[in-house]
Amino acid sequence: MRPVGENDLSQVAAALPGPARARADIVAELRSGLLDAADAHRRAGLAPPAAAQAAVAESGHPAQIATAFRPGIAAGQARHAAVTLLVTGPLIGLLWAAAARASHVGVRVAPPWQWAGAPPAAPIALPLIAAVLSPILHHLDQAQR
Repeated sequence: MRPVGENDLSQVAAALPGPARARADIVAELRSGLLDAADAHRRAGLAPPAAAQAAVAESGHPAQIATAFRPGIAAGQARHAAVTLLVTGPLIGLLWAAAARASHVGVRVAPPWQWAGAPPAAPIALPLIAAVLSPILHHLDQAQR
């Protein structure tokens, strides 16, 4: 038999987004809070099973608990992405500059669709592809928010 509150904790863990380590830390903190609340109820005179039930009841619905943690998880993932970009950005910039210098990019003054070997429909196809993809990507971005 599972301890009281473990079903709720597993539901919270299943509803949390993000990396497994962050979810495990949150569930461990919630478990600790439930145990502290149950101890407080026992000290107030409730029997151990009733104290555990009271602690679970006052903690809230698992979906609401998971929803409350989402902004913090998102902020942590955003910080991780920002640090990754800050660390790798200068290197990528230097590599792009080296590749541009090695390819004599300054010699090519024409847009890409006028380069030698470009397909004949490129002046129409490239802007058309951009015009078609732009609203699709915008819709996908709005759907993820």
